[in-house]
Amino acid sequence: EVPFDSATQRMTTAHLVTRSGQRRVLVVTKGSVEALHAQDESGGTAEGWRSALVRATELAGQGFRVLALTAGEVPAGADWEKVEPRLLGLVAMNDPAKPAARSTIEDCRQAGIVPVLITGDHPATARAVAVRVGVLTSDEAHRESNVVTGPQIAAGEIADLTISRVFAR
Repeated sequence: EVPFDSATQRMTTAHLVTRSGQRRVLVVTKGSVEALHAQDESGGTAEGWRSALVRATELAGQGFRVLALTAGEVPAGADWEKVEPRLLGLVAMNDPAKPAARSTIEDCRQAGIVPVLITGDHPATARAVAVRVGVLTSDEAHRESNVVTGPQIAAGEIADLTISRVFAR
């Protein structure tokens, strides 16, 4: 097992299996759609990945947490880390905020506290959740400056971080 790592945005397990009398290693990976797409050096099916990226963004925009699943096999004894994975599909999970989240955020606002949301989720998921719990209004959610990502911050693309209200992976 290669545990989940926030830097690689994925987790991998290797399983010894027997297929047609031959021992093989099945390698299964789950992680962010973008990270697994980037890992697929063989290119997989370009249309399959394109479709998965579009669908993942749609689902994230509805507030779902989305993972991609890939798998590949190599002969037993081969370097399983060199497997050529193929996209199996997407998993969309609903991870609702606690019922009291919205009222707690409103209490913070009334106390003069500016709430922010920091998450490892997809920016579209973060935006949807921020609207649901009241960190952003519907109008604020449409301003790009309110949701920023780690790579944008690292690249120095965000001039004033105090404007942003949502920080995503």
